[in-house]
Amino acid sequence: MKALLPDLVFGVVDNGLLVIGAIIGADIGAVFGAVLGAALGNAVSDFAGGYFEGSVAEWLASKGVEHKATKWKASFGKFAGCLVCVPFALLAV
Repeated sequence: MKALLPDLVFGVVDNGLLVIGAIIGADIGAVFGAVLGAALGNAVSDFAGGYFEGSVAEWLASKGVEHKATKWKASFGKFAGCLVCVPFALLAV
């Protein structure tokens, strides 16, 4: 489970920042603003998510836990991380 943590963190940061961008965009410019906010939010959130994913992987490596990414572990971890944000996104709307 610890090996999934970097991917889980990526999903939480990625989806969380994307939703924030979409909400801000929607407040500013309705549907067009929401799409633009989501697109820009996705770019920023992918960058931030990757940074935090790498940071957690490095921290785990310093503790002796290897982050051996496989396509299934990476996919499931990111998927689960994104789902963690869904209830908070619904509360924010």
